[in-house]
Parts: sequence; structure tokens; C-alpha cells
Amino acid sequence: MDVKTRGELIEQERQNRLNTVYQLADRLATLATGALTLIVAFRNDLTPASACGLWLLRASLICLILTIVSFVFIHVSKMELHKRTIVAIGTNDTSSEIIEPPRYFHVARYGLIGGFTLGMVLLGMFGVSVR
Repeated sequence: MDVKTRGELIEQERQNRLNTVYQLADRLATLATGALTLIVAFRNDLTPASACGLWLLRASLICLILTIVSFVFIHVSKMELHKRTIVAIGTNDTSSEIIEPPRYFHVARYGLIGGFTLGMVLLGMFGVSVR
């Protein structure tokens, strides 16, 4: 029977948490890209009835683009985390402070969730304003 130490269990849970964030980032970026594709494909059919509708559409596009940019930063930070881990293992310094994601990972995480949520809300508001 393989008995893990407390440190190994904490590290395993931290990895699970990061993997969950990466999966969420992947799914939200896919949905944002799909929404952008649909908006661009049907741009001639999406004629806003007012200036407010046009503003809502543009703001939702900006938020969806923010989601995709945040996705890129999350995956760049994943590469940086792997690099830090390799260096830490090579130097025998595996303290948790060294093997933490870069600061921009946390900023991008909020940009991803906030951008997607706000983009969808604004897109929904645009859909209601067109009717």
C-alpha cells in the first residue's frame, strides 16, 4: 500500500486545482471563440436597432477577446510553471514558493472568468435590445 506524506497530498491537490483551472480555461476559450465566430459570420444579420445595441455588441466582442487573451496567458504561465519545476528539481530546491504559478496567471484567471461572464451578459443584452 502506497502511503503518501502530508506534503505529497498537498502537492497532489494543488496540481488537481491547477488542472481544473486549465480545463476551465480551455472550455471558456473554446466557447468564446465560437461566440466570436458566430458574431463575425452573421455580422450582416446583426444590425443593432440603436447606438446602445451597437455599444453592447462591441463591448461583448472586447470581453470575448479578453477571454481568449487570458487563455493564452494562462497557458504561457503553465509553461513557465513547468520550467520553474524543472529548475527546482535540478537544484534540489522544491519549496512551494518556487513552484508557484507566475503572478500573471492569477490576473489572467480573473480576466478569463470575468471577460467570459461579462461578454455573455452583454451579448444577451444585445440580443434582447435587437428584438
